[in-house]
Amino acid sequence: MIPETGGTGIYCRLSHVRDREDTTKVDDQERICRELAGSRGWNVTQVWKDNNRSAWQSNRKRPGWDDMLRAIRAGTIQRIVVYHGDRLIRHPWDLEVLLDLAESRGIELASPTGTRDLGNRDEHFVLRIEAAMAKRESDSISRRKKAGYERLKIERRLPPPGGIGGRAFGYEKDGRTPLSPEAEAVREAAERVLAGDSLAAICRDLNARGLTATTGKPLTYGTLRRSLLRPRTAGLLADGVTTGDWDPLITPDVRRRILNVLAARAAKSGASPLTTNAHRHLLSGIALCGECGTPVQITTAGVTSARVAGYGCVNPKCYKIRRNAAHLDAYVTGRVLRLLNATDFTEEIRRVQGDSTNAQEIARWEQRKAQSQETIDGLTPDDSEETVKRLLERHRAIERRLAEEKAKGISFRHRTLVDYQGITLEQFQALPLRDRRTIISAAYTIKVNKATRMGPGFNPDDIEMKLRED
Repeated sequence: MIPETGGTGIYCRLSHVRDREDTTKVDDQERICRELAGSRGWNVTQVWKDNNRSAWQSNRKRPGWDDMLRAIRAGTIQRIVVYHGDRLIRHPWDLEVLLDLAESRGIELASPTGTRDLGNRDEHFVLRIEAAMAKRESDSISRRKKAGYERLKIERRLPPPGGIGGRAFGYEKDGRTPLSPEAEAVREAAERVLAGDSLAAICRDLNARGLTATTGKPLTYGTLRRSLLRPRTAGLLADGVTTGDWDPLITPDVRRRILNVLAARAAKSGASPLTTNAHRHLLSGIALCGECGTPVQITTAGVTSARVAGYGCVNPKCYKIRRNAAHLDAYVTGRVLRLLNATDFTEEIRRVQGDSTNAQEIARWEQRKAQSQETIDGLTPDDSEETVKRLLERHRAIERRLAEEKAKGISFRHRTLVDYQGITLEQFQALPLRDRRTIISAAYTIKVNKATRMGPGFNPDDIEMKLRED
């Protein structure tokens, strides 16, 4: 239904809510605004609500606000009712946009504190002062919060409970004390992810046991992923580097490995062709036809008791390659395991993680970090805010440089393979198919060439495997 021309619109907004679907407070704003409109004899034709939306941040998104501006342009409303002016405007720029649209249209703005005529230049002066004061208040709040968080970081403490987003999964409301059985669920999920289980499967199992998210709703893939990767879960502050003073649910090393595993699954190791969960065979879509470059697939046409399924080229213009699947899987697996257990590979990992010069540089920055942390630990409440800010900025710069030195030369390929050094055949075969495919894709490019000899058997010389060069 299209609102009548010259109608009244209500705008409601709340910056932060614990549950994004909780509309109680904006509903209260609407009720109060409807009462005000009714007392003035105004017919409410549209209501806009921006729940859990900031009006102060420069990158904020306010769908309700944007829709209201469109209604003003279209001339479908003549009056706007808000609970308070700061629900509508917290940034001078927004006020100028509204005034530019409303000035020629004679829009009235009403709230329980009074009414403004947006077509009156004198009213503009007052509104600009109010908007500037609201902006100053927001900036002051932000500055105080940042100073408070910096102090907490110095003391290696978490922010106080009751912040935006509510309780962290796995912890009590204080954000420090592990909460059973959620804490056990996080630890179990971490072990299962590293063992190869999917987050979706883990969620299904946990939901079946009656576990829920902190909102009381079923656990989802995203909720579990955030819980595992959240620095707090590993006993780290929000920077993901500084160790906190509470009990972690998993170790920082386990969190790092989970990050690598999930990144490898998401990016499919950057391999081409991509490895995907859709494949049901070890080398389908990974090994390439040596004649035309098409990824090979399992072909079963003409398979009898005397002829087993094999990998073959599926390009209609080629069809020149076909190889026994079991033999090719075993050969490629053996080559990959030899790589991961080779002394040369261990030396390569050591080299890319930092040669002797790089190691000395890392040690130097580690020492500077320790000295900086010692200085920060010696701060007292009597130290000025400027001193605290300067020391923390220097400490963060040292941490960034240290991280850069540690990451020098470490490619995604090496980050994917480093956790599988020394893996045995039994351990490799126990991994889920998708993870075995990821390892192979990260290690080698594989081409299957035409057979160089007739008859039974498997000739390794027909298989071209090159170390992936990232």
